Amino acid sequence: MVACVFISRGLTEMISRSTYNCELRQQQYPYLQREVPTASQKFTAGDIMSKQLIAIPSISDMASIKKALNSDHQAFPVLNTAGHIIGLLPKVVLNELLKQKLFYDSSQLSTSFS
Repeated sequence: MVACVFISRGLTEMISRSTYNCELRQQQYPYLQREVPTASQKFTAGDIMSKQLIAIPSISDMASIKKALNSDHQAFPVLNTAGHIIGLLPKVVLNELLKQKLFYDSSQLSTSFS
């Protein structure tokens, strides 16, 4: 039984992409494939990526969000207060956060530890 499961899984991966990878692609989430596609093997990151990085601070103002949304970039690195990358924010997710008005509001935080 175990051998059948391993053989069927191996054959399935050879024949078609996994359902999980297809779902990620459909939702437009970036992910790394096991192999570089043949058409992309000649390119470097400098050929594809913009020379002018647009990063979003983890605690951001609307001016930096507006700058990001007005760009042609599709995703933005998120930087903490020390300037280290802590994540990647796709433009579609950023638009959805703004659409649903999901903002960080420091005035709603309680400073008492009761």
